[in-house]
Amino acid sequence: MKAFFGVAMFILSNVYALEPTYEWHTGNSFEEALPAYEGIPYPYKIAKKLEQIDFSVLQEWSGKQLKEGFRRGRDSLLIPTDTERRRIPWLYPQDGSFVRADILSKVLNKYKFPAVKKLFVFGDLKVNTSNTLDRTVERQFNVVPVISSQGQVYVLDPSVEAKHPLKLADWIDRIAPSLSAENNLTYALCDKNTYKPKTSSCFNAKPVEDTELLSTVRTFLHLEKENIKALGKDPSVLTDMPPWRIKPARWGESDRKGNIGEVFKYNNAYANQIDFFRLSRLGGDGRYWHFPTNQKDNWYWAYAGKDFDENFIKDTKSWGSNDRKGTIGDIFKYHNPHSDSIDYFELFRLGGDKRYWHFPTDQKSNWYWQYLEKGYPDTFRYFEAADKQLKAEDCGEACQLGLASSVGGHHSCALKADDTVNCWGNNCDGQTAVPNGLKAKQIALGVDYSCALKTDDTVECWGYQPSGLTSISAGLKVKQIALGGSHSCALKTDDTVACWGFNSVGQATVPNGLKAKQISLGDYNSCALKIDNTVECWGDNEYEQSTVPSGLKAKQIALGYHHSCALKTDDTIECWGDDSSGKTTVPDGLTAKQIALGAFHSCALKTDNTVECWGNNITGQTTVPSGLIAKQIQLGLYHSCALKTDNTVECWGNNYHGQSTAPSDLKAKQL
Repeated sequence: MKAFFGVAMFILSNVYALEPTYEWHTGNSFEEALPAYEGIPYPYKIAKKLEQIDFSVLQEWSGKQLKEGFRRGRDSLLIPTDTERRRIPWLYPQDGSFVRADILSKVLNKYKFPAVKKLFVFGDLKVNTSNTLDRTVERQFNVVPVISSQGQVYVLDPSVEAKHPLKLADWIDRIAPSLSAENNLTYALCDKNTYKPKTSSCFNAKPVEDTELLSTVRTFLHLEKENIKALGKDPSVLTDMPPWRIKPARWGESDRKGNIGEVFKYNNAYANQIDFFRLSRLGGDGRYWHFPTNQKDNWYWAYAGKDFDENFIKDTKSWGSNDRKGTIGDIFKYHNPHSDSIDYFELFRLGGDKRYWHFPTDQKSNWYWQYLEKGYPDTFRYFEAADKQLKAEDCGEACQLGLASSVGGHHSCALKADDTVNCWGNNCDGQTAVPNGLKAKQIALGVDYSCALKTDDTVECWGYQPSGLTSISAGLKVKQIALGGSHSCALKTDDTVACWGFNSVGQATVPNGLKAKQISLGDYNSCALKIDNTVECWGDNEYEQSTVPSGLKAKQIALGYHHSCALKTDDTIECWGDDSSGKTTVPDGLTAKQIALGAFHSCALKTDNTVECWGNNITGQTTVPSGLIAKQIQLGLYHSCALKTDNTVECWGNNYHGQSTAPSDLKAKQL
């Protein structure tokens, strides 16, 4: 058992062998199964309708804990021994949800996360899965760990959704086959140690012994291996590194040949720490060279930090699987014999028969496929606030963080000389479909929506519309607009500020009496440059991005995902908040006339009209084009744009949604 503790870092032991009373949960209806529960006080005996459950008893998790806790639990093993291994997220008819839930709870307890509770659900349940012959798993109860984060109840169930936590309502939609089945469900919210609905008390239950857990897991494992064989797969897939994780490579493997975008692990003896790097270039001989030792980028490598998240990477698919049926946003891997390379494509469209067709062979996009030009994309999903779960299933990677500028997450816009607006890039929610006849004097982009301050001082927005993000108060007269990842604000003509949208951490609650001359929004925080040139911020402060340096006097402010910067009155720059990738480490001696922040990088328009950038450079977003002379800059998630002195626009960085390809005939007066 020592390997059990050391490898998986959690406690497991004793597990009930399957009892005859549990055979029903793979077959008969819920009503037929009820006699098995007669006389049992917990948890079925106290089960009730969802609206009667008091979720206020859940402990609150921060967004960071939600993300990290889900990853820790999901990537653990059910049987971490040398001879038997099986990962939590696999789902079969024989799979015991009560075992998975208990192991998840133990893992989270081991890593000192706030205590979870277990939610038992009873009724006719069905989960769609590719891991059974009939593509579904039917059962009559399920149990999952649940927590609260920023006003929402979250379910930690990687067997139903392996990429991220699910809101409770979304999880119920996944497990209930119909609205009538959903309406007939009953629930019991129990302590973290409650194990089986037949034998465990819902309250004050004692922890299950490790040997009991191990025994039950081994009972399931035999059946699940047989199931895998029936599907025509190798049972070893149960033990492999999960497909959504990156397995970091090591320097020198494959004769120093690598693929752009691969992640490498480096035991840095100079800094006495583990560093991670993403391969960004190869030399003329098709090989890479040494890592930098100072936690920075060099010609070959983009520094990815010392705590690189190896998670939330989409599983790749092969052409022709599932009879050429796919889901928009799926990532496919293609061994291209024409160029002898490994290419990756995102499924962009399906034909009239709901199927895709062949990949292009020239590393370009076509009707069906979006070529991922930088190699395998980093599709990390952010769950640092409860309301960030956007429509990723519909939009692929595009539905991610946007910033308060005219360069959004994966789209860009420019204000032309005739006051019309031109947008390009991803349009999954209509965010680049500018309303007809629109005339504007300022534009701002959010996650996957866009807004314009019109020439009559009113505001018009278009694109995705969650929680009133694009709902503007009638008659609102403003002189500046700013958009964040989940909320919007306007600087009104009387210098007061109005905000709307998500308010999970107070990001839309404007301080009383605030008068400002500029506003800027981050993902879940807001800042204002006040009339006296001081700065006030509110909302999320987990990384101290809302803690303004003492005595700061500024003439412009800009916010990123977890960091903030100010252009001071002496033309120097001061930044604060999260400094991962060096995004708040301003280059020495830099003086500027404008600043702009992306999610993980920062740029300045210098006093000589050149541009300098710093921070994360994973897609080349801080590699400024040679000789660039500009009069304005704006940044997006992984790309950057500049309005040049001849009024043309030049962008660099991530471009696989076309967000860095400005129209060739575009003449603009503002980004």
